[in-house]
Amino acid sequence: MLAALSEGRARLRPTETVVKNVTVDMDALKQSNPALHAFYCSMLDELAEDTRPEEVLRVRIGNTVEPVEGGYYRWTLGVKGELVDAKDGDALLGDGDQAMIRAVTFDLHPTFSPASVACREPPFTITRRGWGTFKVGASLLLSNGETVRVDHRLSFSEGGAETVCLVPVGRKTAATTASTVCEGNSAENPEDRLPRMEGVLPEEMHGFLGDPSWKAPILTTRCDAEARPGYNTMRADEFNEDPATLRVKVQVLANMIRASANMVAYTGAGISTASGIGDYATKAKNSAAMRNQPKLRSNLDAQPTLAHCVLTALAREGHLKHWVQQNHDGLPQKAGFPQSQLNEIHGSWFEPSNPVVPMSGTLRGDLIKWLVEWEEKTDLCLAMGTSLCGMNADRMVATPGEKAKQHGVGLGAVIVGIQRTAYDSLASLRIFAKIDEVMALLAWEMQLSNVGPAGESVRAVLPAQAVVGPHRYRVPYHTTGAGRKKAGGEGRAETWDLRPGRKVRVTSGPGKGFTGEVVGQRGDGHYRIALPVIREGDPKHGKGLVHYLLGEWWVHSAVNGLIPQLPVVNVQ
Repeated sequence: MLAALSEGRARLRPTETVVKNVTVDMDALKQSNPALHAFYCSMLDELAEDTRPEEVLRVRIGNTVEPVEGGYYRWTLGVKGELVDAKDGDALLGDGDQAMIRAVTFDLHPTFSPASVACREPPFTITRRGWGTFKVGASLLLSNGETVRVDHRLSFSEGGAETVCLVPVGRKTAATTASTVCEGNSAENPEDRLPRMEGVLPEEMHGFLGDPSWKAPILTTRCDAEARPGYNTMRADEFNEDPATLRVKVQVLANMIRASANMVAYTGAGISTASGIGDYATKAKNSAAMRNQPKLRSNLDAQPTLAHCVLTALAREGHLKHWVQQNHDGLPQKAGFPQSQLNEIHGSWFEPSNPVVPMSGTLRGDLIKWLVEWEEKTDLCLAMGTSLCGMNADRMVATPGEKAKQHGVGLGAVIVGIQRTAYDSLASLRIFAKIDEVMALLAWEMQLSNVGPAGESVRAVLPAQAVVGPHRYRVPYHTTGAGRKKAGGEGRAETWDLRPGRKVRVTSGPGKGFTGEVVGQRGDGHYRIALPVIREGDPKHGKGLVHYLLGEWWVHSAVNGLIPQLPVVNVQ
C-alpha cells in the first residue's frame, strides 16, 4: 500500500486476499461485549448467506512424535488438503494439497530459529526437536490466490494429534459482491432511485485515491444552513454511503491501517454524539446524529461510544499510536485509552491544568508542540466527527493529506462523517456514514476481539505498591510536578496526597500557580478540587472558587510514571 501511494495516483481497492477463519474468540467476546458479539454473529450469518460454496477444502494439520534421548521429542508437523464436495463432505474431488495448496508457512515458538518456516512445494512438512508443546500457526497460500490461517497445538501423546478445518473455496465472497454493486453491474435496486450527492468531484466523494466508479453517497438530510457559521465550512446536508460501497470503503480503511506505521486519530464532537453530548455542526432538526441519543443529567456523566472503544482496541493491538482529541469529555480515557498517548489540544473537563480553551484562546504550549511533532510523524490520520473548519489543530489532517496528494508520501488522511468538509479534497479516502457504523465494520474487518462495551467506563486498577494509604499515592515525580527524568532525583515527591482538605497547586495552563483544596472523590473515581476560576478570558479569572475535576486516570498514569508532568502538586 505504501509503495502504491508513493507512485502518486494508485487507486485504493479492497484486498483480494481473504483470510477465511475468524480469529476472534467468540465465546470470550460474548462475555465481554455482548453487543459486538451479536454484530459479529450477524456478519457471520451474512457471510454464510452471501457465499455459496461449491467445494470445500478439508485441511488436516497434525503432528507425529517420537521420544529421543535427553527427555526430548522429535516431532513432524504436516499439512494436507482434501478437496471435497460442499454437500457431501465424504466425496473427494481432487488431490487436495497437490492441487489447491501452493505453499505453507509454519509459525513456530519464538525460541526456534528460524521461527517462521516456508514450504513452497509438497509435502508440506517440517521436523524439529524439543521438549515442550505450543500452538503452531500455519498460513496456507491457495491456488486461487487466497490465504487461510489454521492453528494446531502440538501433542507429545502417543500417536501425536490432528486438527481438521473446513475452508469453503470456489465461491463468490461478500467483498466481491460489494465491488460488483459499486461498479454498477448489478440489477437495479431501490437505492438507485434515492437522491445522491451531486455537483461534487469524485475525489471529494471518495478520496483522491478512491475508485471513481464507486457510487455517490446518498443524500439523507437536506439542510440549507451552514454547519459552522463564521468558519471555513460547508452546508449542513447529511449523506450516507449505500451499504455495499460502505463495506468496500471500510475494507480499504482496514488495509490502510495495517500498512501504517504511525497512525493518528483526530476526533471532533461527532464521535461523542452517540453518548448524548451535543455537537456544533448539526443543524438539521431531523439529523441522524441526534437520533437515539441517551439523555444525560450532565455531560460529565457521558459514557464512551463504540467508536471510542474500537479506537482503544486498535491502540492495544499496536495500530493506533496517538490520538488528538478536540473534545473535552474524557471519553477516550473512560474507554481505557492511555492518557499518555492522548493530546486534549482544546482542553479537558477532567484536568485543572488544561481547562477548555475558548475560541479566541491560547493553546497550551507543550500540547501544541506535541501536536506538531505528530503532525510531522504520522503517515495516516483517521479524522472522525470533525467539521474541519480551519482550526489550528486541523493541521493533523491537512499536512499528511497534502504529503500524500502532492508528494506521494505516506497514506494520507481518511475523513469519516456524515457532512462534507472543506478538507475532503485532501482525503485519500472519504467515508460518509455514522461513525459507530463505520467502527463496527472496521472492528469486524480488523477482527478485533478486545473491544470494551460501549456505554461503560473502564476503571483504573492501581498496583498495590503504589497506594500509600487512602487517596495517597507513591509517584515518581518532583515536587514541581515534573517527572524524575526531567527534574532529576533531588527533592522529588514520593507521595501524591489527594485526601480531602489537602492543598494543591496547578502546574500549567492559564491557572498555573493557582492554589486550591481537594474537596473529595466522586463515586466514579474522579477527584473534585476547589480552585479559583481558571478559564482564559473569563472576567473572574483568578477569583472565587469553582469545583474542577481531576480524572481518575491521572492517578493511574502518575503512579506508573507515564506522563511528563502532574496536573496539580501538593503545597508543601
